Amino acid sequence: MKKLVLTALFMTSFFANGQNLTEKDKFYFKIGTEYRMTPLPTSSSYASIAKYTNPDMQNIGLALSYSFDYFLTNKWSIGISNSFRYDLITSESNTINGSYGVQAVNNGLMIGWHFYTDYHFPIKNKYNLFIRLGKSSLNGGANYTEKTPTSIPGISMYQIKKFNFGATNIALGYKKNKSELILGVYTSSSTPYFINKTQFTIPYFKFSRNLGKL
Repeated sequence: MKKLVLTALFMTSFFANGQNLTEKDKFYFKIGTEYRMTPLPTSSSYASIAKYTNPDMQNIGLALSYSFDYFLTNKWSIGISNSFRYDLITSESNTINGSYGVQAVNNGLMIGWHFYTDYHFPIKNKYNLFIRLGKSSLNGGANYTEKTPTSIPGISMYQIKKFNFGATNIALGYKKNKSELILGVYTSSSTPYFINKTQFTIPYFKFSRNLGKL
């Protein structure tokens, strides 16, 4: 019986030390770097790809970000993040000079917005695991101009089109002191790359550093 009581007291002390009971109402600022891996569409997706870009090339690569996180309770937090990438927008080699075409190959700055909530599982002191669920808007600013002929001879129409899309963000993270490592996916069933609704998933991993409380 004595061993059982001592064990219970030990376990209580262990988890109490790991609960970070002062997190509630704290507001943090973080910076991070994220690498997005090759997207995972269904095998038949590429038969209906939108013109003028390569979805893999446009969505793979490095992004930089900053984030604001606020703890509603000692374990629940909400956050907003803004990410930036400089990468491929259009990949067609034809130009806008003819009666039909699109801008020549070009790269540009793409912006993402991420809204999420985290639930933390304390391990010990400043170590914890957390799960993330959120919504993201990816590839903002990936705009291009398309020129198409009209039914009137010699008259063409110019349209500004976009490659941005919304996605669900699901991730698992590990936090140690002020550093975080996250492995997750952005997934969407509707993107501008495909005529039909097709699941499009971008795996990613991210490293963030907490710069302090605000």
